[in-house]
Amino acid sequence: MKSWLAVAIGLLLCEGMNAQEQWGLRLGTYAGVNGLALNPASGAGFDYQVDVNLLSGHFFLETNYAWLRKSSLFGLGLKIGNLDFVEARDYDLEPQAFPGDVVFEFADDARKRYLYSSATITGPSALFRLKGGHSLGWIVQGRFAMGGQRLPNNLSYIRYDRRPDLEPFPMHRWEMGMVAWSGIGVHYGRQWQTGYGKFHLGLTAKYLMGYEGFYFQNNTDLDAYTKITGDTIAAEKMDLSYSYTRSNLGAPPFQLVRNGSGFSADLGAEWTFDGAFDPHQYKVGVSLLDIGAIRFSGEQVVKHHAVSSKPVV
Repeated sequence: MKSWLAVAIGLLLCEGMNAQEQWGLRLGTYAGVNGLALNPASGAGFDYQVDVNLLSGHFFLETNYAWLRKSSLFGLGLKIGNLDFVEARDYDLEPQAFPGDVVFEFADDARKRYLYSSATITGPSALFRLKGGHSLGWIVQGRFAMGGQRLPNNLSYIRYDRRPDLEPFPMHRWEMGMVAWSGIGVHYGRQWQTGYGKFHLGLTAKYLMGYEGFYFQNNTDLDAYTKITGDTIAAEKMDLSYSYTRSNLGAPPFQLVRNGSGFSADLGAEWTFDGAFDPHQYKVGVSLLDIGAIRFSGEQVVKHHAVSSKPVV
């Protein structure tokens, strides 16, 4: 397997922004603290006086670059530490030679590639509903997010592997990034009675601590990339921007190093409509999440802008 493609595949499949797949604990009427992560207005409409979260979490990954055959999350969990992978092209030629192996299959179509992965661990947090329609609380989270949209189809593994050497191919502008951070948030919500139900507003203000991150941007559209051989590509010119934290690029063990800080806020509104069902017939909400930024700085943060008007390899 080509070395730089192997790195890309590892990023796509092992690390981990579409909302509906992540509802999980956060959507239900009794979501409590976890509901604040989807819409902070839900805290004002919580039906109990107190909700305490000790530990909860989620992990989500979606990509159309590759997938696993003959597997499930439960099955992979049972085999953890003893997993054997085989590429689909090898498995289809001689399946009897790979009993019990997990089949690794790369996409081979005309679509642009995408990636999104996220993970959240929510620690000791609490939500309190007070008299007069008020709600107060706090939330402590560790989070990870990684994403890239419109990734070049020309870098799909099978298509690139089949491409003849010295045959030019185009590559459009694209980018991807990753960040790992934690946050401590303070919540306030307010509930009002209406003629048809209830109306809620909510705000969660958060102090953020950034640990690891990277981004990569290809800033030019170019029709003249050329596969030289193996994992080597030539281009007529280059304009790349990239940055990364290097606090954990050396030998293990992993260390949690704070390389940045920032602030963010979540805003939300929610309407409930009374009816035959209890506690409401319908619920409609809208929210804006993670409005803010983390600034990374210090000796462990590296930033580059690589530009060349001449051919590069």
